[in-house]
Amino acid sequence: MIATIIGALLPIVVTLILGFVAGWHHDFDGKQATILNRMVMLSLFAGMVGTARDEVLSQGVLALTILVGMAGGYAVVFLICRYVFRRDMMTASLQALAVAGPAVAFVGVSVLGHLFGTASAIPISVASLVMNLIQVPATLMLLSAGQAQRPQSQMGARSAPPSLGHHIVHALREPVVWAPLLALLLVIFNLHFPAAI
Repeated sequence: MIATIIGALLPIVVTLILGFVAGWHHDFDGKQATILNRMVMLSLFAGMVGTARDEVLSQGVLALTILVGMAGGYAVVFLICRYVFRRDMMTASLQALAVAGPAVAFVGVSVLGHLFGTASAIPISVASLVMNLIQVPATLMLLSAGQAQRPQSQMGARSAPPSLGHHIVHALREPVVWAPLLALLLVIFNLHFPAAI
C-alpha cells in the first residue's frame, strides 16, 4: 500500500520541487507552462483514444457522478462563501473554483494513471470537461457580474460583461477542452488511429 501511494504521489512532489527551483532561478516562464500543458493534453488524448468504445460508453454513471460532484460542489461552496462567510461575489466564485475545481488534468494523469492505467483517461477527461465547460465559465461570469456591481469610481469606464456563450466559446478554443472532446468523439464513433501513431 505504501509503495502504491509513493509511486502515485512522488512524481507530483518531485515535479513541484523542480518547478519551484526552476521558477526561483527564473528558468521557467508562462511560455514553457503552455508547452507543458499541451504535453499533458497530448498524453490525456492518447490515453482516451486508446480506450475501447464499450469501456467509454459503460462509464455513463461515473461521468454523471463527476458532473454532479464537481458542478454541485462548486455551487455549494459558492453559496457558503457568499452567504455564510459574506464574501463578495468575485471572491466567492474564486474560492468555489479553488475548492471544487481539482487540477485533475495534471495531477490525475500522474496519480490515476499510476493506479488504473489507461482506464483513468475517462474520468480525467470528464473532470477536465466539467471544469473547463462549467466551472471556469461560471467563475468568469460571476467575476464579470461582480466587477459590474462595483462603483464607477473603482472601475473607470464600464463595458458590458462578456456573455456565457462568449466564455464557453473561449473555453472550447483551449486544448485542455477540445482535446478530451475530440478524443471522446473519436472513440464514440469508433474511429481509431493506427497503433504505430
